[in-house]
Amino acid sequence: MNSREIFIRYYVSFQTLVIREIRRFMLIGVQTLVAPFISNILFLGIFAGFFAGHGDKSVKGFDYISFITPGLIFSAVVSSAYQNPVFSIIMMKYQDTIKEFNYFPMKPLGRLGGFVIAGALRGFLVGIMTYLAAGLFAGYTIANPVFFWLIVGVVSLILSLAGYLTGIYMYSVEKSNFIVILILSPLVYLGGVFFNIETLPALFRQIDSYNPFAVMISYTRYVYIGSGSLPGLLPSMMTLLLILILFAVSYRATVKGIGIKIK
Repeated sequence: MNSREIFIRYYVSFQTLVIREIRRFMLIGVQTLVAPFISNILFLGIFAGFFAGHGDKSVKGFDYISFITPGLIFSAVVSSAYQNPVFSIIMMKYQDTIKEFNYFPMKPLGRLGGFVIAGALRGFLVGIMTYLAAGLFAGYTIANPVFFWLIVGVVSLILSLAGYLTGIYMYSVEKSNFIVILILSPLVYLGGVFFNIETLPALFRQIDSYNPFAVMISYTRYVYIGSGSLPGLLPSMMTLLLILILFAVSYRATVKGIGIKIK
């Protein structure tokens, strides 16, 4: 078998995995895509109605709904992109189909990439649905649309990668939920989804500046509304380093077959 035939085999296996994962969440599209749209309309409707009756709640020249919209999109992307590979891999273990997965002619990078790309696509689509819901209350204007959607795509990839790593190490959905409850949710909400971290006391502001989600939310909000403060160089570089470490650990775990190669 020549190198071209080997490449085709690897590519077809990778493509099959990606399509399988996409079809899996699209078959329940009402739950994975439509539900976030409806829940965000209800959520924003309550916020819009509340603040409409309590005067001007602007944040640095922007009304509160416009201010929280990029944070809501971010948090929706984080949740969806993370959960997709976690649920898929754990269900394969539960159904004992992970053994058949080992027979796919795929390189470690292809195995990792197949799950991550599909999860990122789900996160990106949920981000679009959240944006459409928020636009009913805050309008659809984005200061830097290209950079905004680029950041949304990158965030989707990062959290899908985190979900993949969780999925290969965990063997039940209940255990994986501890990661969401104890780590992801606190870091996201303390990262400034609903408030401006610049309003925090100096000590807490300094601590929160090293929260990787606060860094990503700041960039997301800045390109969305075209205003706000950006994180410093050190927090940004530390966040980038954490992302690189996440990829390295995930790739190494895939090479070693952790959570996938079951004897």
